Amino acid sequence: MFPRKKIVEPKGFALVATLSVTVLIMLLAMGMLSLSNQESRIARDPMVEAQANARMALMIAIGELQEAAGPDQRITANSNILGSGVQREYLLGTWRSIGDGVDKTDVTDLANDYRDSYSGKDRNGRFLKWLVSGEKKDVEEIDFVKVESTNNEVALIGRGSLGLAPDASVSGELERKIVSVPKVQITQDYRKGAYAWMVSGESLKARIDFERSEKDDRSTQLVAKAAHPNTSLEAFDGQGAPALAGKFVTTEGELTEKFGKTHSWKTLKLAAEQEVEDGDIGYYYHDLSTKSVGVLTNVKWGGLRKDLNMMMEREALPQEMQLSPDIAARVFEDGPFWYDLRNYMRAYKPLSEGGLLTWDGDQPTYSLGNDWLDVCSRRGWQHRMPVVSKWLWLVSYFGDPVSADKSQLCMVVQPIIELWNPFNIQLSLPPDSHFDLKFWSMPLALNVRQPGVGNLIQNRALHHPVRENESYDSSQPQIAAPTVRYEVNLKDQFGKPKSMAPGEVVLYSDGSNRPKLPSSRVIPLNRGFEVRGGTYSANIDHYGNKLVLDSNAAIEVYYTRRNEWFYSDNYLVGPQGYPNQWSYQADIMTVGSMRATSVDLDPNKSLFSLSSTSKEDPQPSVLVGAVLKTEHSIADISLGDELTLSEQVDFSPFLFSPLTLGQCFIRENNEHQLTTSPYNFIVRRVNDFDDIKLAIDGDNGHLGRSVGVDGQSMVPVREIPVQPITSMAQLQHSDLGHYAARYEHNPKDPSQICDLSDDYGTYKLKPWHLKSHPNINYAFANSFANPFVSQTDVEHKGASPLGGFHGGDNGYSVTLHDKSWKLNEALWDDWYTSGLGNWDSPLVEDKKSMSQLLEELSQGKNSLPNMRYHVDVIDAEKAKLELEGDDGYKKLAQYLTIKGSFNVNSTSKHAWKALLSGLNYKGNTVAFLNAQNGEWETESLDNGFAFSRFTLANGSSVEASGGGQSYWQKRWFGSRKLTSSEIDALAEAIVKQVKARGPFLSLGEFMNRRLVDGEDGLCGALQAAIDESGINKDCEADSKLYDEDSVAGSFQNKKALANPKGMTGKAAPGFLTQADILMGIAPALSARCDTFTVRAYGEAHDLSGKIVARAWCEATVQRVPEFVDAADEPVNQVSSSLNPINQKLGRKMRMISFRWLAEDEV
Repeated sequence: MFPRKKIVEPKGFALVATLSVTVLIMLLAMGMLSLSNQESRIARDPMVEAQANARMALMIAIGELQEAAGPDQRITANSNILGSGVQREYLLGTWRSIGDGVDKTDVTDLANDYRDSYSGKDRNGRFLKWLVSGEKKDVEEIDFVKVESTNNEVALIGRGSLGLAPDASVSGELERKIVSVPKVQITQDYRKGAYAWMVSGESLKARIDFERSEKDDRSTQLVAKAAHPNTSLEAFDGQGAPALAGKFVTTEGELTEKFGKTHSWKTLKLAAEQEVEDGDIGYYYHDLSTKSVGVLTNVKWGGLRKDLNMMMEREALPQEMQLSPDIAARVFEDGPFWYDLRNYMRAYKPLSEGGLLTWDGDQPTYSLGNDWLDVCSRRGWQHRMPVVSKWLWLVSYFGDPVSADKSQLCMVVQPIIELWNPFNIQLSLPPDSHFDLKFWSMPLALNVRQPGVGNLIQNRALHHPVRENESYDSSQPQIAAPTVRYEVNLKDQFGKPKSMAPGEVVLYSDGSNRPKLPSSRVIPLNRGFEVRGGTYSANIDHYGNKLVLDSNAAIEVYYTRRNEWFYSDNYLVGPQGYPNQWSYQADIMTVGSMRATSVDLDPNKSLFSLSSTSKEDPQPSVLVGAVLKTEHSIADISLGDELTLSEQVDFSPFLFSPLTLGQCFIRENNEHQLTTSPYNFIVRRVNDFDDIKLAIDGDNGHLGRSVGVDGQSMVPVREIPVQPITSMAQLQHSDLGHYAARYEHNPKDPSQICDLSDDYGTYKLKPWHLKSHPNINYAFANSFANPFVSQTDVEHKGASPLGGFHGGDNGYSVTLHDKSWKLNEALWDDWYTSGLGNWDSPLVEDKKSMSQLLEELSQGKNSLPNMRYHVDVIDAEKAKLELEGDDGYKKLAQYLTIKGSFNVNSTSKHAWKALLSGLNYKGNTVAFLNAQNGEWETESLDNGFAFSRFTLANGSSVEASGGGQSYWQKRWFGSRKLTSSEIDALAEAIVKQVKARGPFLSLGEFMNRRLVDGEDGLCGALQAAIDESGINKDCEADSKLYDEDSVAGSFQNKKALANPKGMTGKAAPGFLTQADILMGIAPALSARCDTFTVRAYGEAHDLSGKIVARAWCEATVQRVPEFVDAADEPVNQVSSSLNPINQKLGRKMRMISFRWLAEDEV
């Protein structure tokens, strides 16, 4: 990307080298001045003298740039970032980053420094200077740019740069684009004149001269979603600015052949397919670039960033990061483990290599394991399973004749179990495995009333209500027989394994259309929904009693709350069955919580006679159970007191409930646990089978928008990678925000896997084994304030929303983290994702292994799938040796550059617009794997811009507005199409946030919310811009809104849920989040510039002081990975370990181009 020479230097004599470089830098400007003096004395030519002054100004500028922006821990931004009152726009300033002088091991220290820096734009004394000529005391004042220009200034970006004629009249916006800077007078006896200079940061603009990839296989199409291959001018459609859309692309949407070969702003118009006016291009001088290149610098702590892909591809993690109680084993203290992140990033590999994928042609399948033992031996398997999304019992009654005029009352229980695959690819279970779901009790008491007689049965518990011949011991308060278990297999009607489709919601029932006596403790369930089946018992109160009445007697069954456990255990069972081969997955449990999970269904005179019912046509009575939370409840508000407290609580479950874990524990009606629970508990009167308001499509139930007819039968919410990660934002789908099993919980031995105990040390994955609280979905790359932590803090000591035994009535006392804030600070500045790995799936045409890619990379070949990263190797042998070593992940960054590096401190709406437009439908193939038919399909759109929560989406994109089942299903597939107007609105809103919050002192700060009580503390800058832009307005209008008063429980920050209104569908697929926008642009982002345009000016005076000659020049200066003093290796990570000259001056600034400018070019 830029010229570099192989340098061989002795390793010793560092002091000599340091002094030499110091002297060289200090004397550089003096040397140029002497040279120019000599030239002027010899030639006495005014133009020669003016050019000499211009060259001197250029060297002074580069020297100032080296000192101010050479060190890693520097931030750059334009003066526009100061907001209102700026008189001198587009001047480049430098700040020290947040990590300069902060203890990197203490997140509290870092948070305090951020809070202290919010008071002003100098960010608590971190401002250094404006990179422009002038008096030192002036340019080191941040308010220098708020002072109006003087007469002693010269335009260095003038009409010529803007494509205008020298005498063109300018006003308003165009006038503000002209940049004039102070002249510095030269008043030596033998020479008079003046000079001026300014530095511009190219990364504050969007680079546009990208070449299209020649590849267009499925793999490349998926990469484009996670790393936009370019920026685009297709959103520049003439709305309030000159139109560029269509000017640089062919009618087929391809970039013109010349476009990728255009390497200067001056020649850009030559690449146009249609005629372009100079002024149309010049208008965007401050917005678009052809030369931005970035170094993978850790601006917060110094050093180069490290490659997550390379580290996770190693045979094992570095010793200090392996599972252990050590802090270094976690991403942050008490946070998720590196080990678990490694498992996610390697999920794309085949089962034999520890991954989770199998392939059938071009169809990927998420395979839980080779067999039952393999599944249960993988750490964290419980949180990668299908989720029980409904656990319901339909209770009915019929009369069974026992004589000519007598009948006994029989109770029927039909289980309705629903499993949900929350992942974006089909899921399969090993053929030797199935699920057992154990039922314990209902939170209801049974009552049977006969008018004129009274209660025949009163307040009887509904324990295990499906066994006909259970052993009964009258001396015991409960039956002694084991509970009933429902067996669920992922098989079709012929008994063959059947995968769950992406996001699929599958209903299971016993498959019969009439009740039957149970023949075993295990009741197998089949795919499909039957309401008239089930198992029955004449022991209706399950204390050995039967109720025999006159066949024509009219009775009423009703229910009251009963303080029973609502309890179900979910197991994964092997071929030898329970209890020989089983492993505990999760449970849904409530203890002493009848107020939260149950209601009183008082008598309402719904009478029936035993003779009017039959086994074939029983009388339905009640539907009771747990349903996973959705955006909308189907509860009828008019039910009033017949709604459980659980149904009356509003929350944002797609952000803060552990929806994909299937784990719930509520104790003593704890409102905190109730609100955050992933389940709603329901009790419904059912007088007719048609009253069961559960929507079905064949074997499929509904989730997403609701469980009713407007819900979806395919609801993917998490992504399993099918190829190596290419964007940091893809990690929003990892387990980083979920509960993490404690490090020692890693059972391997079958006896541990089948542990039946419930004591604290059990090998079951019980709630008390889970650490890293609370659960936050899509935690990384987003930054929503969370309700568990004060808005001004990043952690809180309190009760976890995760309930359970061994934790007390209020749950476990833990440290609750703002996980998003901590994850963003821990990862964004320190790491990147190169995409290295094995690219050998059926989706890849040109298959390459990790070792092949490293070999090509060390030879300087651009083989990385992420087109943003370009290889720059000068010593192939050294590169190969370093990259194949154990710490190669620390050294790769010195050989890579970011083409089109983009500084998040940019205040250019048009630059942001070009960046966001990178994946436009015109000219890009946007593919998806249709969840409904299993076929690969391509978006058939000729305009618009794609954004998706998933690299491998399961449906086509939808626009912001729409309605109806087809629209809602597409929306819940998570892919959105934005128009150029929406891109424009989003870009404008981003700039507003950048000006309000910037300059950002690290990449992590750009991602994060501010630690304040106001609106800036509710979410990150990008999310705030999304909200303001209105691109989610239809999602908001369609969602259920709520306020703080409807949020039950004690939370540290209810504003995080409802400000000004909460949304039950917030962050659901289709609701674009910050992380979704970051998916495609993250690889390009930085918090600083590394490519600079330096413009310099010189003038010569005659003896009277009159200007007799003027000269302008321009240089492109590139910051490179090598330090000024080569005694330090580029990969040195800690700034304090560098020698003094490198601490002061940082990495080299290299002039890579120079040219003289004619006056009309300026």
